[in-house]
Amino acid sequence: MTGEGDDEGEIADDALGDAGLLLPPATLALVILPDNEAAVDLGRPLLGRVPAERLVDDARAAGFTAALVAPGVRSAPVGADEVATGDRVGGPALVALESACIHNEILRLMVEHPLEPDERFTLYDAVGRPTAWFCGDLRQVPAVMPISEEITWPAEVGPGDLARLVYAEDRRRAEAIVRRSRGLGEGDGSVYGRWIAAPLLRALTAADRPVAQVEVAALALAVGSGGLVLVHPWLGALAGALALFAGVEIARQIPPLRHLRAGDRTAFASEVVIRPFGHASYTAALTYVLVADASRSGAADLVLLAIGGAAVVLSLGQARSLLRRQATLPLDLPSSAGLAARLGIRWPARWRAPLVIELLVGALALVGPGLAWGVMVAAGLARLWRWFASPALAEGSGRGR
Repeated sequence: MTGEGDDEGEIADDALGDAGLLLPPATLALVILPDNEAAVDLGRPLLGRVPAERLVDDARAAGFTAALVAPGVRSAPVGADEVATGDRVGGPALVALESACIHNEILRLMVEHPLEPDERFTLYDAVGRPTAWFCGDLRQVPAVMPISEEITWPAEVGPGDLARLVYAEDRRRAEAIVRRSRGLGEGDGSVYGRWIAAPLLRALTAADRPVAQVEVAALALAVGSGGLVLVHPWLGALAGALALFAGVEIARQIPPLRHLRAGDRTAFASEVVIRPFGHASYTAALTYVLVADASRSGAADLVLLAIGGAAVVLSLGQARSLLRRQATLPLDLPSSAGLAARLGIRWPARWRAPLVIELLVGALALVGPGLAWGVMVAAGLARLWRWFASPALAEGSGRGR
């Protein structure tokens, strides 16, 4: 990331060749200034971390050699030194406001492509607000962030990769930058992602609980869904469906939660088995409730028991294959989005949801356990089709003829 240098700088770069652009400076400081325009609490964590703390850690990881915090900054990041206005810096520096969220790729490019001493550029976010100031030589800690010409962005990054957290509506853009910085994508822009997935991940990170405890809670909700069904046929089916949905959705948020907490290596159970365990428990309980109905004949009970039992066994088989990492046993549920695409059904991205089965079961449980049982059995038998029709299994086992 460089701007237009003088002739002397161009001669120096030509003498060094391409390698000269990759030589990091002897020192590169991050200077954090207070953002007096921020109308939100900057001490409130953003996906588990205060913005200034995350900025310091990302800068250190990118290769910055110093982190300085000016007077008035509302947080005290670990690893940063407190300085006073006017204290000497003497070297290349990135001056950023404490409300700044900056993609770590920008920080890495700054380390790899230092500026000339007389170069200085302002970094504006996607809505045109000055967020940081990058200079080749900062003599002293400024009282306010200087303003210069806008930097010429390279192809890798742009204004959408940094943001100032000034108003509440800026949180979504800032969270998207944090997720992209950690390889998690921007998150789903659907209604489901906005109102369910994103708030849940935000709550899990704010709770600051070990990941192992989150896994236990998800497993308890998913497996406990079957126990709720046994309390009451109708109310239990509805409560169990809600518990199943909550447990599976929490399990779905564990991988991004673990990425956001790079230092948390605690684990209790693999999150990938929570969904099949929950399906098995809920289906088994619904099967028992339907078979226990005295108004149904014995032959009908045997049919229900056989079909429901098969669905339970297939769900447990998927959990076992996931635990044993048996890639040759394809019992995964088919993707609802992939199935819709094969059938030529166009589903607006705004209304897409990752847990179609759990959402459908929750809606049908309002009517009673019968329809919810039918969906769970269909989901269980759908696992059998993937195994039955898989050519990879037939070729690998040698029994495909």
